[in-house]
Amino acid sequence: MRRALEADPIDQTHLRSFLSLAKADQIPLETITLSYLADQRMKRSLTELQMSSGSLEILERALTLARTVLELPFELNLWQAQNIWYEILRTSNYGLAALGKDDRPRWEKSFNKLGRSLSIDCAAIGAPIREW
Repeated sequence: MRRALEADPIDQTHLRSFLSLAKADQIPLETITLSYLADQRMKRSLTELQMSSGSLEILERALTLARTVLELPFELNLWQAQNIWYEILRTSNYGLAALGKDDRPRWEKSFNKLGRSLSIDCAAIGAPIREW
């Protein structure tokens, strides 16, 4: 499971397979270690997104990762990733200037999905929620 979490991009198939096997065989998970790895992996993904100047590919990878780690059967502490998400939101007008007219709505939609996946109430903080 550790290798599946650390893979870039995340190996969803293997991770789900390992989770199913552990559950079926009643193998206890090292939740503290796995939770830490998932938290750090999510933080690295958001840092990469922050540095990407609006890359749709990196955004989609971060969204896939967020959705995958939410499937983990233990508590996560994603505050660092949440803070980076908020910082991207705050500075996105500058960082997304290079996006084309057609790409900006797609980016905003996926970015808001990422925020919701990170348990962020996008509407409460004034994030533009657009579902084009």
